[in-house]
Amino acid sequence: MKKISVIVTCFDLEDYLDETIDSIVQQVCHPFEVILVHDGCQGKPKAYDFVTTVFCPRNRGVAKARDLGFKMSTGDYVVFFDGDDVMPLNYLMEMDKVEADVIYPSCILWAGWGNSKMENIIHKAPSKITMSLMLKQNEVLMPSLFKREWYIMVGGFDNKLKMFEDYDFWLKCLEKGATFKKSGAILQYRQRSKSRNHQSDAIKAETHQKIVEKFTLTIAKDSKVKL
Repeated sequence: MKKISVIVTCFDLEDYLDETIDSIVQQVCHPFEVILVHDGCQGKPKAYDFVTTVFCPRNRGVAKARDLGFKMSTGDYVVFFDGDDVMPLNYLMEMDKVEADVIYPSCILWAGWGNSKMENIIHKAPSKITMSLMLKQNEVLMPSLFKREWYIMVGGFDNKLKMFEDYDFWLKCLEKGATFKKSGAILQYRQRSKSRNHQSDAIKAETHQKIVEKFTLTIAKDSKVKL
């Protein structure tokens, strides 16, 4: 099996964290290591057996928290996980079956947790990832598996972005020639009305446009990048 480092970041998600960590350590194919970064949580932070835990005294933001977890990790492959998502028991096993630079799942947008009053939705990931598809919207979830070398190559996440750091990260990998392949894994993605992805539409539109414009300009200058 691939040497997979699972990095979990948590900011005030302690109510969900037990379920998240249990789903990771109970995988059919065990991860090589699990690293939990408490990013300035206001409540009492939690620690778990078989999990390396880091406590940050103040909130640094998810991009910096992920970067800290990455620097502590040693696996050949890395997957970032939010402190409120859940891995079905075969999640890493399905990821392990696929060979690519980036291996991505489908997901269940699960609104049944947290009384969010949102609809439950099954999102099937596209069979092929292209730059033109990704410039329309992000089709690669953050809890995708990727080779360690790609994080180093593209410089990790842009912590200056207000949100969508993962979108920017995948586009940087795609631009540099990373191969993307779909797996049979299905993430249980918890929908919460107070999550970052439910910020104002204006912030989302502004950040998305900023990211798209950056890569559109790059592609215009470099004919080697295929749409």
